[in-house]
Amino acid sequence: MDIKHEQPHRPSDDEHAQESWYFNWTDLEHDMFGLARTGFRYHDRQPEPLDLSITGNHPEFVFPAETVPQMTGNWDEIDAADGLMAGSMSVTMEEPFKRWRIKLNGANSMDLLFESFTPVFNYHAEGRKLAPSMTTNHFEQSCRVTGWIDFNGNKREINGFGQRDKSWGVRAWPDILGWDWISAQFEDKI
Repeated sequence: MDIKHEQPHRPSDDEHAQESWYFNWTDLEHDMFGLARTGFRYHDRQPEPLDLSITGNHPEFVFPAETVPQMTGNWDEIDAADGLMAGSMSVTMEEPFKRWRIKLNGANSMDLLFESFTPVFNYHAEGRKLAPSMTTNHFEQSCRVTGWIDFNGNKREINGFGQRDKSWGVRAWPDILGWDWISAQFEDKI
C-alpha cells in the first residue's frame, strides 16, 4: 500500500465521491467504547466529523457533523500531516501507516494517539471487492490507543486497543441497505 493513500485523493466527478478516516477504540478499565470519523463530501465541500463515546451501555458524548461549516480552500492544499480539520476536531497523521492523533478542543475534549501494530489490510488486494455503494477503495489497521478524554467534566486516561480505516471513492449513502461489520483486537502481537 502506497503512503499516498493516507492523504486526501483527487475526487471523481460522481456526486457521492467522498473520503473517510475512521477510528474506534475500547478501554476495558473504563468499560468504554468510542469511535471517531472525519469524512469529506467533496462536491458539497462538507466535512463530516463524528465522535461518539459509550460507557457501559450508555451513550456518554456525541460530537455531530451538523455543527461544522463548509470547507474553505482547495483539496490540493490539504495535508493529513498538518491535520484534517472539521470544526473543533482534528485528525493528524504523525507517521504514515504507523501513528495518527485525534483531538477535540472545547468544553468536551480529547487527545488520542493510535499506533498501529499490524500491517494494513487492503480490502481490494488479490481481487476482493466491496459493494459499489460502499466506496471504491478501503483499508484497515489494528492499533494500540492511548491518551485521554474529557467529556461532560469526566476526564479519563485511555489505554486500550482500536481499529482505524481509510476509504475513498463513491459512497452512496442512500443506496446502502445494510452493513454488517465487526472488528476485534486481543493483544498487540501479530
